[in-house]
Amino acid sequence: MANISELATKLDSPPPEARIAQQAILTEVWHSGAKDQQKKRAELGEQLTAELAGKHKPTANIKLAEYASLTAGDKQVDSLLNVAQTSKEAHTAHMACWALDRLPGEASTAALVKLAGAGKSVDMCVAAINALGQRVGSNAGKGVVDTLKKCAAEKEVEVALAAGEALANHAEAALDATIAGIKAESDRAKLRVAKARIRLGEGLVKAGKKDDAKKILQAVIDGDAEPAQKKVAKKLLG
Repeated sequence: MANISELATKLDSPPPEARIAQQAILTEVWHSGAKDQQKKRAELGEQLTAELAGKHKPTANIKLAEYASLTAGDKQVDSLLNVAQTSKEAHTAHMACWALDRLPGEASTAALVKLAGAGKSVDMCVAAINALGQRVGSNAGKGVVDTLKKCAAEKEVEVALAAGEALANHAEAALDATIAGIKAESDRAKLRVAKARIRLGEGLVKAGKKDDAKKILQAVIDGDAEPAQKKVAKKLLG
């Protein structure tokens, strides 16, 4: 296996040296994808995650996070979470969250739940919430909906709105009360809440829960949503 630590230091170099280093690492990643290379893949994921936690510049860390997301497994989740929580460099922290978003399974979901509920910044919380918003149905994992409901009650409006939009991906009528209860004061915030409720209603229609959808969509129509939004809600009602 190539010396990943040495190659990682060259990712900050000017081209063509940086491109050569990128290609060398990508070659290792590609070879590790073979069925009989699981051990190599695990080792590579460990090395790349360790380098991401090192002292490289943001340009290198962006690439390292990308490569780590292709090779890391459950054993690297804690390391990625640590980088997301503790890195003083915002780009590096966010790329660690990005890598977690691309890892399937309960371990990465649990890590994203932690970031959504206790991220070190609004942007980090929103990034984790958006990632959790894509984990629905059998991929939801433990604590996803409960965490999103708690985030929807946050005073920070961007966090609350992101959580409401994420909850709208779950075809559960009971979630409408949480979404509708978000304290949206600006016109933009109200628009996003109405949009989330319409999307929840649409999901319920697709899930065959038309009676539940009707109540939500009718509430949007009777409320202060934009005319275009009311039109969409009426169309969904048929």
